[in-house]
Amino acid sequence: MNRPMPAFRRALAASAALLLVSVGAADTLRRGAVAEPNSLDPQIVSGASSTIMRDLFTGLTSYDSAGRLIPGAAESWEISEDGLTYRFKLRENLKWSDGSPIAAKDFVYTLRRLLTPGNRTRFGSFFYSIRNARRIMSGELDPTELGVRAEDGRTFVIELQRPDPTLLEKLSNYAAAAMPQAVIEEH
Repeated sequence: MNRPMPAFRRALAASAALLLVSVGAADTLRRGAVAEPNSLDPQIVSGASSTIMRDLFTGLTSYDSAGRLIPGAAESWEISEDGLTYRFKLRENLKWSDGSPIAAKDFVYTLRRLLTPGNRTRFGSFFYSIRNARRIMSGELDPTELGVRAEDGRTFVIELQRPDPTLLEKLSNYAAAAMPQAVIEEH
């Protein structure tokens, strides 16, 4: 009589043992990647790099495990009655990997860079609702004319040219996460 079950059980036990061997320390998270990233610049990556970017960069907003929009780098936000002004209060003690603080000016730099002509980004059109964004992308205006500003170190303001009910979702995108200007300009 053929007895495939014991062989199947042995194979299953061997597979489980291999999985246990590959598990690291309890405080280590391992993520698979289908390919090496083509860049670590979140504004120009594509394909397999997207998964890595979501792990490395946090936007002003994010999503919880149930898919609900939650604060990310921003601890809170206010939207004006007309839907044209978004004011974000950044979390205290946000820091770059070198320990220097992340400030509202970093989000200003990020969105201006994102919409600078020639940036090779595929995300610029996501933010056309921001005042002057389309004209900046087309080269008509300088990026300093973009409707974004830092009111202070922790307050970042976006002014829209038309209401955009999806802006908070778009700001969860890694391409809109703060970027360290000095590092970008150095490389």
